Amino acid sequence: MIRQHQFTKVELVSITTPETSKDEHERMLACAEAVLRQLDLHYRVMTLCAGDMGFSAQKTYDIEVWMPGQGEGGAFREISSCSVCGDFQARRHGCALSRIRQQAALRAHAERLWHRGRPRA
Repeated sequence: MIRQHQFTKVELVSITTPETSKDEHERMLACAEAVLRQLDLHYRVMTLCAGDMGFSAQKTYDIEVWMPGQGEGGAFREISSCSVCGDFQARRHGCALSRIRQQAALRAHAERLWHRGRPRA
């Protein structure tokens, strides 16, 4: 690892339902890539194999940026990673998704949409 100075690590967490977690993982990667494109940095995304991932991850992407000053002729170096952890963190924190409350919220939302779309008498 190359460090020029001490730094504070920042982690972004997205809380999703099990059905949308994989899509959210891809969205988070797309956001990181958009930043790198705006900065006009040459980068690549590597999908890690199971032996290289943390024990909590189901899938991990490493984002590597080309650093011309590294080694002879430059090298790619990891600057960020993006992982989907499934329910690992929720179980560790004791969080649970109440299906009853979620279904009630969906019914209420659908009911509001239905009432808005009804023709006026």
